[in-house]
Amino acid sequence: MKPRVAVIVLNYNGAKDTIECLNSLIKVNYPNFEIIVVDNKSTDDSWAQIQGWITPHPSPLTPHPFSLIQSGSNRGYAAGNNAGIRQALDNGADYVWILNNDTIVDSNCLKFLIETAESDPKTGMVGATTYYYDQPDKIQCLAGGYINRWLGTSRFALPPKKSSAPDNLLSTIYYLLSPLDYINGACILAKTAMIRDIGLLDERFFLYWEDTDWSFRARGAGWRLAWSPKAVIRHKEGGLAKTTATFMDYHHAKSALVFFSKYPQASRFSNPAILITTKLLSRLLRGQYKKLRAVSQAAADRVNS
Repeated sequence: MKPRVAVIVLNYNGAKDTIECLNSLIKVNYPNFEIIVVDNKSTDDSWAQIQGWITPHPSPLTPHPFSLIQSGSNRGYAAGNNAGIRQALDNGADYVWILNNDTIVDSNCLKFLIETAESDPKTGMVGATTYYYDQPDKIQCLAGGYINRWLGTSRFALPPKKSSAPDNLLSTIYYLLSPLDYINGACILAKTAMIRDIGLLDERFFLYWEDTDWSFRARGAGWRLAWSPKAVIRHKEGGLAKTTATFMDYHHAKSALVFFSKYPQASRFSNPAILITTKLLSRLLRGQYKKLRAVSQAAADRVNS
């Protein structure tokens, strides 16, 4: 029997993207998975739209169980996904596959993710080769990325400049020489044994940096992060945060402050005070006054939280 997987897709006012993601999931050729859709208290008609899509499923062609649960309020990425993770743990899943609702998955993706995870008992999280949805030949990241320990910022792992192939020798050597700091939250296959060991996503992160925190906790507990080169997804970006740039700037800044307060060792030069000062100066010099106010508010809210 193949390991049992619970696929968790979090929706917030994004039924169209979510249904497109679900339509790709029902074509996945892995035999033993369920789909859990968590609606994060959408303010539009997402609940009714997704219910309408789920009603005809499962069918003889799509024999995977579906469930739709609704959170009591929109408390962000971590809390919303945790609702699905708790149900997956209760259902006896061996793995949880967290997918952003604005992703499309290749039919072989889950099979390759599981093969990578099962190849090493200490692999706790696996990420996929992620392409841009609108630029199908352009890679967004190889599973995850790195923390810049001087500046306190993050960047995606990408193939060497002269190689666009995700699974060739140069990319593999580059990956082996530069172990990932984190798995990108758009696609995380996580062993439930690891989750029981390190705990759920930290709900102090509303949006951004929660995947990095989870990865740091996993690595600190002796679990490994892995990239599955042949596992492919396509990512639209912003499915859970289709809103203003100031909203995104606010949450990115606030979550960064939470992260670097938890892990001061993650940056050699930056600390929370320097980090927020750098962000403020950057927006001031660019004349981005709305973003400047958003970052200022994030710092104030973090201090008062």
